[in-house]
Amino acid sequence: MLLPSKVPELSISLWSRNRMEMIMSAKLFKTSIWGALPCAITCMLYMFLPLPIGGLLWCMFVGYCTTNMNGPTFKNLPHIWGSYALGILWALAFWYGYAWLATFLPLWAAMLLSIWIVTAALCIVNIGLLKNTVMDILPLYFPSVFTLFACGGDFSVYPWMIVSILIGSLTAMIGTVVWVKVESGNTKKLAQEQTQEV
Repeated sequence: MLLPSKVPELSISLWSRNRMEMIMSAKLFKTSIWGALPCAITCMLYMFLPLPIGGLLWCMFVGYCTTNMNGPTFKNLPHIWGSYALGILWALAFWYGYAWLATFLPLWAAMLLSIWIVTAALCIVNIGLLKNTVMDILPLYFPSVFTLFACGGDFSVYPWMIVSILIGSLTAMIGTVVWVKVESGNTKKLAQEQTQEV
């Protein structure tokens, strides 16, 4: 523990404090602008893609958001993409479980039972068997699941939905790389300015 007599005296004037707040605000603004640029470019490119992928920008945002929520680093990429991939198998279990049960049950009962059984199995398998594997992010199974339901089981569109999710995931990772580069440049500049002021 430092005694008060050993602590260097730091006198920060009001001007210097306001200057620091302005620099921090400018840093946040700059990193936000540059970090969002890859997403904006990807969205613009979707305008030129042919159907069906050109109409699936929303799937790109699913990948972008879910990857950002799970730490968009290349170290996490195998876990993120492994979980999306396993989600495809779970999507098929949901889809075909419902279809099979609907052959002999009312639709409402088939939906209730298929979702209940498959979701319980999904949780048991994830928690019991897949912990600490590259398929261990349970929430990332569901983008693959709900996109299958969103396309109504149209397997001519579903693969493009998954590709769009992966494009969104890569976009988030690229955005993070850009953000980190800009952030490290801002940090160096801030340190230089602080050194000059002292």
